Amino acid sequence: MEKVIDKIDGVPGYLVLFGMKYIDVRDTFLALEEVYRTMEALMKREIDELERRSRRYLKILKLVSLGINTWTGLKNYFFSSGDRISDSRLYELLQSLTKMTFIEKREGKYKIVDPVLEEVLRRSL
Repeated sequence: MEKVIDKIDGVPGYLVLFGMKYIDVRDTFLALEEVYRTMEALMKREIDELERRSRRYLKILKLVSLGINTWTGLKNYFFSSGDRISDSRLYELLQSLTKMTFIEKREGKYKIVDPVLEEVLRRSL
């Protein structure tokens, strides 16, 4: 159970959903997978809206979920993939994602705030 709490960061709503799924399947791994699938479906609309506003929002979130989580790392990734993003635009995008509480910055590194969203993003690559 500690592993589950670590994976979903003790978020009460996710714990309740996990409990409901666990009652159905009686398997920790399968119940956790069901939580991810359920939340992925619910988060899809929000993610699609972000991508509609700028494809770079989703790219940044995916990169941060994979550990490319510093300003320099993100800038280098965009540059190496042929996307000549300006410093000011990258800053604006990171600030917007922070204000929308998708990410936070700690000790110079960006992190996805929601652990389930982070896992959903990792899996969607």
